[in-house]
Amino acid sequence: GVPVSDADLILNPQLAMEDAEKEREYIGNNKLTNTKLDLFSPCEVGRFKLSHRVVLAPLTRCRAWNGIPNEALVKYYTQRSTPGGLLISEAACISDTAAGMPHCPGIYTDQQVEAWKKVVNSVHAKGSIIFCQLWHAGRASHQVYQAGAGRAPISSTNKP
Repeated sequence: GVPVSDADLILNPQLAMEDAEKEREYIGNNKLTNTKLDLFSPCEVGRFKLSHRVVLAPLTRCRAWNGIPNEALVKYYTQRSTPGGLLISEAACISDTAAGMPHCPGIYTDQQVEAWKKVVNSVHAKGSIIFCQLWHAGRASHQVYQAGAGRAPISSTNKP
């Protein structure tokens, strides 16, 4: 059939109902109807055993002055920790030229690593697991966030 846009589905409720029926038929034909996806059932992510499937996705908080995670970040991640849960940290800059916006945490100095340990220990104390999202903004960064006046952001290519 002809692809249907989201706008078409919104503007034409009958089309939306037909599209939903096709999806139900597809699921039935592919025997997915007997599969039960329970958000609160245990699962494994690599070597980590989780009690449920609700995961905190990375959300940039911009609460790290000089790239150092502070007590507000410790509190933020601790509040979102649940036994057997998984949190993915906001983007952590991997170098002094990695930032794409102000007040993003880093993980490239001893002081930053020590500050992250407070976050990790607090999350672990509540029974959660935390993954660190490593980040380098590359060419999307602005020179104002680069270490040293006038340095261009690091990129894999010199082509825009």
